[in-house]
Amino acid sequence: MLLEPDFNYMNKFIGKHLLNRAEWYGHISKEQFCSRKIHAAFNQAIYKVHEFDIMRQQKIKGALC
Repeated sequence: MLLEPDFNYMNKFIGKHLLNRAEWYGHISKEQFCSRKIHAAFNQAIYKVHEFDIMRQQKIKGALC
């Protein structure tokens, strides 16, 4: 759906502002990687692989949600 350019700009501005404030006050979990500074998606993928490797080596049950 196409929206007005100024409406799209304000949505982007408000979203970035809210994310920055939430990160500043510590309301975002450390596992959240999306749209955060110094966090990248490939780091999250590597962490996931390491967790599954640990579960496999220790023969414990686990799930991914």
